[in-house]
Amino acid sequence: MERIKFNYNNAMLRICVDEGNSGTLVGQRLREPIPFSDFVDLVLKIESVLEGQDFPRAFQRKRQFQQSLSATVAFASYEHEMMSEAAVASTFGTVSTLILQIVTRQNTSWQGAIFSADKANRVAFQSDLEFLSALDCIIQNEQGE
Repeated sequence: MERIKFNYNNAMLRICVDEGNSGTLVGQRLREPIPFSDFVDLVLKIESVLEGQDFPRAFQRKRQFQQSLSATVAFASYEHEMMSEAAVASTFGTVSTLILQIVTRQNTSWQGAIFSADKANRVAFQSDLEFLSALDCIIQNEQGE
């Protein structure tokens, strides 16, 4: 079987936010939707997917003092395991639906962009903390409209 060849299109993750900042994470790089209970849980599950698939490759490795979550996250290793593009595109959150594109992982953090599903709001970030701030900012803007 051929392993997945990631590119920036199939490596994007869709964050479907429901009430109480819970929701699901979907994407072609996953076998099935991954539920999250809050934004901290979301960050841990995204990191687990990135580490498990090694894409984008981390520039530096961080030290770990606990077991990795990658065994509990259903990421795809082979093309036949991937969620279909149609299944990903048809999944929405009740509060907000966002697209996450992580371009690099340098200095043990993420760099990329997050934008609304309609691509009206786009915010670049240079760290995990900026990602959380951008996530909150976009959700607040969408609810204020």
